[in-house]
Amino acid sequence: MRIDQVSSTGLPITPATMPTGRPNSFGDLFQQALGEVNHKQAVVENLVERSAAGERMNPAEVAAAVNKAELAFRTMIQIRNKLTESFDELRRLQV
Repeated sequence: MRIDQVSSTGLPITPATMPTGRPNSFGDLFQQALGEVNHKQAVVENLVERSAAGERMNPAEVAAAVNKAELAFRTMIQIRNKLTESFDELRRLQV
């Protein structure tokens, strides 16, 4: 049995190198995280649509998926806010 490490955001922790041995750029890692958040949102949308269409769904499964997607989205928003604050601080530096 394989157990993947998971960060506090619920997103899996991935190694910082690509199969070629080259380190990933911050942009690549951020883009991957955005894709994972988007995937969680799409899964929730699918579950809600199926539930609204009358398909019998486990309410706990739907609620858990909604909570995971919401947490991932809120975390991504906080990361964006911190990056924006950091960029603004760098702009204010006297060179």
